[in-house]
Amino acid sequence: MLGVFSTALATVVYFRLIRSAGPTFVSQINYLIPLWAVAVGILFLDEAPEPSHLYALALILGGILASRRTPARATAWARRSCRASPRAGPRR
Repeated sequence: MLGVFSTALATVVYFRLIRSAGPTFVSQINYLIPLWAVAVGILFLDEAPEPSHLYALALILGGILASRRTPARATAWARRSCRASPRAGPRR
């Protein structure tokens, strides 16, 4: 019975998180699992992180940051980059 109640509670919390934060954000939480694994290894198992671990963590966090950009900011960035380069397309 203990497993049933804790699983039910976790499911309720999970679906409330989806409702409040959105499904995209909740799905990105799974990308943070390697971060927690490295942190637990460093804090509790006295593991030393290798440079490749830190590069991979930076890549994961950069991917999350890039996917969390709002469309308005992404559109503004695209407009700035189009102004900086010559216009592509048919000549008039």
